[in-house]
Amino acid sequence: SLPAWRRELAATTRLAAPIVLTQLAWIAMMTTDMAMIGHLGAEALAGATLSLMVFFLAYIACFGVVMATASLAAQAYGARQPRQVRRIVRQGWWVTIALTVPCLAIFSFTVELLTLTGQPPETLPNADAYMNALMWSLPPAIAFAVLRNFVSALGRPAPALWVMMAGIPVNAALDYGLIYGNFGLPRLELTGAGIALSASAAAQETPTVVELFTSQSCYSCPPAEAFLRDLAREKTVLALEFHVDYWDDLVYGAAGKWKDVFSKRE
Repeated sequence: SLPAWRRELAATTRLAAPIVLTQLAWIAMMTTDMAMIGHLGAEALAGATLSLMVFFLAYIACFGVVMATASLAAQAYGARQPRQVRRIVRQGWWVTIALTVPCLAIFSFTVELLTLTGQPPETLPNADAYMNALMWSLPPAIAFAVLRNFVSALGRPAPALWVMMAGIPVNAALDYGLIYGNFGLPRLELTGAGIALSASAAAQETPTVVELFTSQSCYSCPPAEAFLRDLAREKTVLALEFHVDYWDDLVYGAAGKWKDVFSKRE
């Protein structure tokens, strides 16, 4: 058998690799924006880059706060407290709203902020045009980070990775259409680039979480469990199964009450 340290390293790699790749996929989407904006000229690229730096500062600040949901959810899941896990995720989304709404207000003053820092005046209109559309990607991006922390806490980071990877070609196609006016779409240039990234970020809020509350003493649960196993094979579906004690007092066997040994009263 493998040494303990190699088993631990392999387990950590299986968990960490999708998380790292998910973050790199988000960076790839932003890089795609910059690559296509570059064809609009130096001033357009400079303005978009300035807006992206302002956006990224806000993103990092918000992301750092909601990262707490990862450790809290993992602790609750390890303690077999699924209701607490759900509360943590819900609170993470409330925190997302509380953090991103003020950021959206600040983004409205991007031109003023860049003027105060002495940025070239000719880049400001481009920065403003890009930010006016890009800013709306912040709430879904942070909400997706909460969801990503949730699936990582359950040891299932792959669904978040597949969703993010799917967003890269979608963002690229929208960039190509909205920046340059291809595919019958209007030519919006910098505004189109921001719309493309915001739409891609919003579309990432589509992974499906399916929860099944079951019990060893539930006669009708095995078909539902079989169906859940089929759903779990889908890459964008996170299937969760929790044993509950609801049926413990309802079902009687030959020796009396039939208790589900995996259930836990909360």
